[in-house]
Order: sequence, then structure tokens, then C-alpha cells
Amino acid sequence: NAPPLFAKIAEALQVDFDRTQAVKDIRAPTLLIFGSADGARAGHPQEFLGLLRDGRLEIVPGATHMTVFTPVIVPTVTAFLDAP
Repeated sequence: NAPPLFAKIAEALQVDFDRTQAVKDIRAPTLLIFGSADGARAGHPQEFLGLLRDGRLEIVPGATHMTVFTPVIVPTVTAFLDAP
């Protein structure tokens, strides 16, 4: 039934999910992967990267939020995980 789902979504949208301080506290190297067509607000990936102490950003051309995890990112992820 859609109306209860919509009500739950509307309720969830009222919650403040600002995790800026928590992201600033991450000390581990962090790889951010976004799709160029994933619907993120313009500049958001770069802003997110700027909060990290040791971050790397990869934007997968033509990928959406749901299709970003494809074989094309394997070399990037492998290099990130293998880095000293």
C-alpha cells in the first residue's frame, strides 16, 4: 500500500542526517565513489571529499547511484586497498 510508504518517507525526510562532524573525525583513508549521473547535488562529492583528512574521490562516468559498482571500478578499488 503506497500511502503508508509515502508517510514513512515523508517522516524520514524530516530527520536531520547531517554527519559533517562525524565525517571530519574519520582518520582512515577513505575512497568515495560517485556516479556522474547518480543525482547527487552538484559539488556534493567534492564537498564530501573536503571533509575527509585522507580521502580520494572517483566519479564513474555515466553511472547512477545504483549502477556505480561495476567492474570498471575494480582497478580503482584495488589500487586504493593495496596502497601503503
